[in-house]
Formats: sequence, structure tokens, C-alpha cells
Amino acid sequence: MAKTYDIGKEGERVAFRYLIGKAYRILAQNWFFQHKELDLVATDGQWVVVVEVKTRVENSLQKPIEAVDRVKQRNICVAADAFVRQFRLNMPIRYDVLSVIFHPVSHTFEVEHLENAFYPELNQSRRRRY
Repeated sequence: MAKTYDIGKEGERVAFRYLIGKAYRILAQNWFFQHKELDLVATDGQWVVVVEVKTRVENSLQKPIEAVDRVKQRNICVAADAFVRQFRLNMPIRYDVLSVIFHPVSHTFEVEHLENAFYPELNQSRRRRY
């Protein structure tokens, strides 16, 4: 049986090839900002697409999308903001999740692309009472 780490890394390679096949231009892979990682950053010509890749073995208890919780989403948004500022990108940002399922019997991967999987939270300032 393959190790979890190896399956995850292969899932990221599958996701990379999937996006290339869909004519996305990859801007960065495994980009870090302060301990926060962006798996893939790409553009489709209209959007900067920040892609979180989640790989699971078929019949896992947790679906890949369920692993992208609010804390993970917040970290991705913080890192994405730093990325677009650093590279001075003047395009809207979209947050996608690529769900990759590994089928061990056939040694194949199934990809589901969830566009606009989440949106950044708006900072709500505290209201002052007068």
C-alpha cells in the first residue's frame, strides 16, 4: 500500500496536469507565505485561480472538500492576498478546490474541480455604541 504522503504528492502532480490540460497557466506551485501554503496558483486569462488540492483514497471517511475548513480557507486567503501583492497582479481572485480520489485497485486518480469552492470572509469591524 502506498504511503499517505506519496499519494498526496501524486495527487498534486495529477492536479497540475489537469489544470495544464484545461489551458490554465500555472504561476506558482507550493508557494509559502509565513507557514501558509498555496498548493497551486494559476490563471485562466480572466482570474487568478488559487487552487487547494486535496487527495484521499477512495472510501475514506472524509471527503477531500471537507478538509478545507474555515481555518484552512482563512490561511489560503491570507497567503493569496500576499501573493497578488508581491507579484502585483491586477486580476480578481477565485478560490477553487481540486478533489483528487485515488483508486488503489486500478492505481488511477479521479479529479473533481470545484470552482468558487469558497469565498474570503469579510472582516467585520466591531460596532461602537455611543
